[in-house]
Amino acid sequence: MPSNPLFQRYPTQLSLLLAITGICFMVSGAAMVMLGQIFFHVPMDQLANVMTKAENANLSRVLNTIVSILSFGLPPLIFAKILGNQPLRRLGFNSSLNLLQIGWVILIALASIGLSGALAELNQLLPMPKDWQQKAKELEESYEKTVMAMAHMPRIIDFILALLTVAVAPAILEELLFRAGLQPIFMGITRSPFWGILITSVLFSAIHFSIYGFISRVALGVLLGLVYYYGRNIWLSILFHFVNNALIVVALFWAGRNGKPASEVINEKVPWVLGLVSFVAIVFLFRLFIKASSPYWKESPELFQLNNEQNV
Repeated sequence: MPSNPLFQRYPTQLSLLLAITGICFMVSGAAMVMLGQIFFHVPMDQLANVMTKAENANLSRVLNTIVSILSFGLPPLIFAKILGNQPLRRLGFNSSLNLLQIGWVILIALASIGLSGALAELNQLLPMPKDWQQKAKELEESYEKTVMAMAHMPRIIDFILALLTVAVAPAILEELLFRAGLQPIFMGITRSPFWGILITSVLFSAIHFSIYGFISRVALGVLLGLVYYYGRNIWLSILFHFVNNALIVVALFWAGRNGKPASEVINEKVPWVLGLVSFVAIVFLFRLFIKASSPYWKESPELFQLNNEQNV
């Protein structure tokens, strides 16, 4: 439990983390506007359009990473420091790893691609009100425009920068806030690892502002949450998240090199049969991952004490 008695209750911890995150989001928004005007010399209302232009892709990636550090990475670090000593250990950073864990996580991440694609197809088939449909289309068009700009990688150096800013940085920063920050709190509030992981996954999906991709991102969040829950190490969740993001960057880079439109990559259809096979493979691989992780459960940080008392 936190060394500071003021923050021993989970609702208090949630309020503190949300307050810190809200302040950091406001600071990051102001920083984006300031940096955007410094580098692009355009009014605030034109900044979004300028940043999605292909010729500004690398600078946009760097600016987005700076903003992500402020809005996703900084809050859990400040939060963990306020709660007491060893903030990094409290967030799940530890050296208790083995090669089997790493290998199974990579295979689970690869298997999840089929499941994610099939769930995205299912998501689009679900009925919704007309105004929701219009909003969903607008969000997807905005997302596709962003991806098209990201797909501009004519040189190897552009590809490497994209990997760092689109795969490495989000993997670290988003896992810090959601898995290391919010998930243990929701597990404590609900007294249930299952509900704690699910609530965190819904919030994780919602922050990406994609209606058609909502279910697939919830599923991805659940898998990331389970990896953190059973692996007792934030590095494993970061690895999973990185592999997922890196595959997209590699696919876009390969498509660009071979003259294939980026839109075909992001809109590629995945049959439900492949999704079902992926799900079965994930269940099998998770069993092996849990077996490889169990020797480290007694070495888990304080935030995992609830995990030792209840099961998913």
